[in-house]
Amino acid sequence: MKTTKRFFTYGLLVLSMVFTSCSKDGDIGPQGEQGIAGQDGNANVTSVVLRDISLPSNSTSTFNVPELTQEILDEGLVVVHINLNTTASFELWSPLPVELFNEIVRVRQIRVGEID
Repeated sequence: MKTTKRFFTYGLLVLSMVFTSCSKDGDIGPQGEQGIAGQDGNANVTSVVLRDISLPSNSTSTFNVPELTQEILDEGLVVVHINLNTTASFELWSPLPVELFNEIVRVRQIRVGEID
């Protein structure tokens, strides 16, 4: 009975706070000054998916990625993810490094056309 009374009391308190703390917004204020124009960004994104690859235990593997150019290495960013191939109804991608079954999967080296 004490629990029910306490739950009801706290519930009533929360509801009263919700309903009394909300109010209608006032009028819209004046438009602020226009800011300084920023530098345009870059949306050049290349995505490469390597499918049906196995990673043998306690080994290193080299993957050929012809899309990986010197320009990307000099001026871009390379991010490597792994599909954990779960039994769920969705794919689960995780950025490297990641630990799988007490082994760490990581990228050792990134070169033109290759990832180790």
